[in-house]
Amino acid sequence: MDSLDDTPLREIVSKNYRAAAVFDRYGLDYCCQGNRTLSDACTQRGIDVVEVIGALNGVDNTQDPANPIDWPLDTLVDHIQNKHHAYVEEKSPIIMQYLEKVCNVYGHRHPELLRINDVFRDIASDLAMHMKKEEFMVFPYIRRMVRARQDGTAASSPLFKSINSPVKQLTAEHADEGQKIDLIERLSGNFTAPEDACNTYRVTYALLKEFRDDLHRHIHLENNILFSKAIQLEAQLNA
Repeated sequence: MDSLDDTPLREIVSKNYRAAAVFDRYGLDYCCQGNRTLSDACTQRGIDVVEVIGALNGVDNTQDPANPIDWPLDTLVDHIQNKHHAYVEEKSPIIMQYLEKVCNVYGHRHPELLRINDVFRDIASDLAMHMKKEEFMVFPYIRRMVRARQDGTAASSPLFKSINSPVKQLTAEHADEGQKIDLIERLSGNFTAPEDACNTYRVTYALLKEFRDDLHRHIHLENNILFSKAIQLEAQLNA
């Protein structure tokens, strides 16, 4: 990769999806805060930008046929729903069970667990409603637009005049959930279990980190690729 100091995080990941793993390792949010340059993001986190660039330069930079930026929009929608929505639905109750266990045992010694438990339950509840909005309103409309372009017909939604309206709301909700998962990261000391933690405690933090990483990829795909391309497609169809 060339010098990346002044490149927005979302652009780096969009061009090479493998860069997401590097940003996850350093705790750099490339989805909700993906408009920041790499230099600014590293400064805010107190991280050496040269070290991060070195890690990015070590990432395989060959053309990736699986890069979501190149996928048809209906394929991308299916991927988000089948992979990331399914992940949230599967993992949320599991993580809540783990959190309940460690709160019962360690909550009196580590009160941050109680706060983490509350915040994660909010995230799980909010995401459940958020994903239904996408699955029943926005995703079907995007699929209809793809078919309309293929067939040379019109596409419309009975629920909104333009996709810009739900996209604005969904993006704001993404930002809220991003702030909440960042709060969990801070409360947990970057998902680092204390010395007196048992294996269940450590697994809980590992699951939370995995959830954070998946949420970053999930939101990145929607904010930085799906929504912008859907807005462009709608404009083309209405032209």
